[in-house]
Amino acid sequence: MSSLCKATKAEAAAARPPPGPTDAYEILAGPEELRGGVTVDFDAAKHARARLDAFVDDDVFIDQAWLVKKKICPLVFDGKKFRLAGVEKAGGGVVLRVGLTTYREYVGTQHVERLRKTGARKGDATLHLSCALGCEAVLVTSDAKIALLRRSTSVAAAAGRYNGPSGHPEPRNAGDLSPAAVRAELLSDAILTEVS
Repeated sequence: MSSLCKATKAEAAAARPPPGPTDAYEILAGPEELRGGVTVDFDAAKHARARLDAFVDDDVFIDQAWLVKKKICPLVFDGKKFRLAGVEKAGGGVVLRVGLTTYREYVGTQHVERLRKTGARKGDATLHLSCALGCEAVLVTSDAKIALLRRSTSVAAAAGRYNGPSGHPEPRNAGDLSPAAVRAELLSDAILTEVS
């Protein structure tokens, strides 16, 4: 770990997300569906992360995980993120169901196995998770090689790992959060920012 993120072995283990969906990518739509067009259904309330129930305060678990992460990596900070609530293949194209979440929820919900298990019992393992929407590009060089970047060791997720140019589309860059502004941020502006 860098000097920016220091942790005991126990703290590092506690801050590491459980194996599973956070360690792999899932292809939600292929080239054929994407050629049919992409529609964004943005609704901050309808596509928000579902709470466990009225008797359990999810934020207690999320705050615990966030505080551990902040102790290890004091440079991480909270901010709004888009939440991918679902992908629907319709009319030859794809509809992205998008809401809002936060980076704190993203970090926190990765570490609470109970949230994933409860959602799975209800038929959707991601129901109670943040599912912060990221973008990643495959950047092919003129000599047919793929460019990979090593992630900073001071980030909250996948620290020190290699991946393509990537990041999170930012709600603050989508102005009034109108459907057109959200679609532009999700499908072009964020990706172009990462590869520029």
